Amino acid sequence: MIDQLLQDLRSNNVRIWAKEGRLHFDAPKDVMTPEMLALLRDRKEELLRRLEEGPGRRPAVWGETTGEEREPGGGVRLKRLTTAADGLVVFVLPPAGAGPSLFRPWAAEAPEGVEVVLVHAPGREDRIHERPYRSVAPLADAIAAAVDGYGDRPFVVFGHSAGALIGHQVLLRVRSGGARLLVTAASTPPDRVVGDVAAMSDGDLLAAMAAWGGTPDQLLDDPLSRGEFLPCLRADLQVVESCARPEDDVEPVDVPVLALAGAEDAFAPLSESLRWARWSTAGFRAHLVPGGHFFPAAEGAEILALVQRYAGGPVPGGA
Repeated sequence: MIDQLLQDLRSNNVRIWAKEGRLHFDAPKDVMTPEMLALLRDRKEELLRRLEEGPGRRPAVWGETTGEEREPGGGVRLKRLTTAADGLVVFVLPPAGAGPSLFRPWAAEAPEGVEVVLVHAPGREDRIHERPYRSVAPLADAIAAAVDGYGDRPFVVFGHSAGALIGHQVLLRVRSGGARLLVTAASTPPDRVVGDVAAMSDGDLLAAMAAWGGTPDQLLDDPLSRGEFLPCLRADLQVVESCARPEDDVEPVDVPVLALAGAEDAFAPLSESLRWARWSTAGFRAHLVPGGHFFPAAEGAEILALVQRYAGGPVPGGA
């Protein structure tokens, strides 16, 4: 009975594992219905016993058979979502509180010749019990080292929201000469970062998450789920706050910037995205994409087409 439940969960792309006596899971938002959450709570003890029986008994985690993980120094892992023998590599940095599975739909949307590589930092998904980064400097150092060690290929750094701020710091650190583009999606630049968000109460932080969108209400309302994602989100927001810079302290990258804004995004609208223009010495362009703050998860095909289009050469100025 429990094996059949695990198989059903696996077939619905639910990633589930046990660690230190606790049950952990991750799944697409349309799968985590109230009924699914109730099922996990009701069968928690049985699932824990089954998953803790011994090594090799855990259901396959997404990426174990379809992706390749590398673990350079610094605790950052790279998960290859799509492969290409050569050509452009797109390193994807998720938003605050999120992990690489947010970009799982891109596997079917990447154009030929584009290799999509997801950055998997500690503190989320199946790395939930690992200590997350709380400052951008060591995180950017680790990601830059991983990018430098990936191979001599032209590459793009794509950052969603907080990921864009981190991506800016990564490109200030990489030694490889293959950088072609920084893509900032649903993000404001460092001089527009506001502080004290990480210090919000749990209630205020949950209210903010509801306003941002992208997280199903049933997850926000479920104590088991909240206990999983709030610590990671709070740590990531500390990383964001460490990226803040005064308006007169601009540190531009020497690659073009392509700023993407969601047409319905009230938190990082086009007017804010345009402010990234000062953060590049090599050209800037902004583009409006359908959707709200989490548009990158749903618009992979359009985004990757734009990336492929602009990564080949200088990005002209203007929107």
